[in-house]
Amino acid sequence: MSKDNYYNELMQHIVKESGEDGLSAFNIVDIVMSSIIFLEHLTHIPGSEKKDMLIKVLNAFVDEHMQGKPQVDMIKGVIEFSVPVLIDVIISLDKGKIKIHNLSFLKKICLCC
Repeated sequence: MSKDNYYNELMQHIVKESGEDGLSAFNIVDIVMSSIIFLEHLTHIPGSEKKDMLIKVLNAFVDEHMQGKPQVDMIKGVIEFSVPVLIDVIISLDKGKIKIHNLSFLKKICLCC
């Protein structure tokens, strides 16, 4: 199967998962997580390419399905700045690289600790 087919399948997945309201601050984390799980079976595609594909499909989804909605700019910002970090954190948690109960984890991400 070609990468275009994977792209289209991922788009269909996001359309289904997002429902009529599209992407929002309330559902984007769940949609990113379900999309990562959806892409998991593509073992022949490197993780960095899956990450890029997911970000491109999320942006395309907003462009194609959310025109005129007031939250478009906010969602685009979340996709650009937060989703890449979110993907990395989810993958690190899955691989056991981050231990939530470990305070040093908080010190790495929070300047206040």
